[in-house]
Amino acid sequence: MKHSWLPLLIAASPLLADLDCCEDMRSKGPYAFSFHPQRKISRSRDFYTYVDGLYLQAKQDGMSFALLDADGLTSPIDEGKIYGFSSNSHDWTYNPGLRAAVGFLCDNERWKFEMAWTWVKITDSRSNHVSGNSVFLPLWLIPQPTPLSILDQSVRAVWDMDCNILDASCSIPYDISPSLRINPYLGLRIAFLDQHFSIHYGGLFGASLIAISHNDQDLWGIGIRGGMDTEWLLGKSFYLSGRTYLSMLASQWEIDQSLQQGTQDGYVMEDDFGNNLFNWDLSLGFGWRRSIRKNRYRVGLLASYEFSEWFNLFQIRRFFTTGPYYGNDRVSGGNFSLNGFSLRFQLDL
Repeated sequence: MKHSWLPLLIAASPLLADLDCCEDMRSKGPYAFSFHPQRKISRSRDFYTYVDGLYLQAKQDGMSFALLDADGLTSPIDEGKIYGFSSNSHDWTYNPGLRAAVGFLCDNERWKFEMAWTWVKITDSRSNHVSGNSVFLPLWLIPQPTPLSILDQSVRAVWDMDCNILDASCSIPYDISPSLRINPYLGLRIAFLDQHFSIHYGGLFGASLIAISHNDQDLWGIGIRGGMDTEWLLGKSFYLSGRTYLSMLASQWEIDQSLQQGTQDGYVMEDDFGNNLFNWDLSLGFGWRRSIRKNRYRVGLLASYEFSEWFNLFQIRRFFTTGPYYGNDRVSGGNFSLNGFSLRFQLDL
């Protein structure tokens, strides 16, 4: 009885041995799996960098600038047509951009930290002309009591925008199978979105009496960003990528507007305010990567289709009555979106 615990200790010794090597369960346990060769790199410095070339189509609601009246003002509008940047989706131009990032892996690739900067330059314009009885009714001028004084047969609009976005993130990559990795993501986003929108009306406001509306909207915001990356390994070198993120930014709008309207009333106006801004990003891609220099480094390419939506971004004001009160209000929350293609080159060290 004195040593009755000894047989129990001998019988439990294999289990105790398994507990001692619990950190190696992935390679020794009954449900363990080996990491895919794509994920292995020897003598890693736990550092990576990548550069994305971007080619994105920019769209924004609320940028219609004229109503075409085919019969002139001698009769009610029965053949009216709205003209603007949003007339046809295929008319929006594609714009170049760049994304550059650096990342670090810590605690044996348990933690991942990354900083990325994205820049997109948008330039777009529209020019329309009509003849005969047809006229453009301007949508960005102060309404006048005598409509015939603002008849126009030509209109030109220009839209320029600079997008600068800085992201800092922390994530924990997790392998749920030999071929599938998920990467929950939490971080910080800072955005600077500055744009200029101007409309030049011709016709009776021609060389001597011009009518041109200038609208500048500068926005900056800072807030949280969360989401998930996924990778589905297809073979020794190829994989599918899917990413989705949601951001909420505390933002500040700074709006400056001016109007020259011939000898009639114009304005110079400012509107500065703060509000929350929501943004959703999504991308799907097909990638390739391979180790080089005796598995000391790894290079990769990733071709993706990206989509980014910024909700209620466009907040320029329009006038809907003439003097003396000049009633006006903000455009009804125009959404801004980017969608298009990206090509990434990545180097893991």
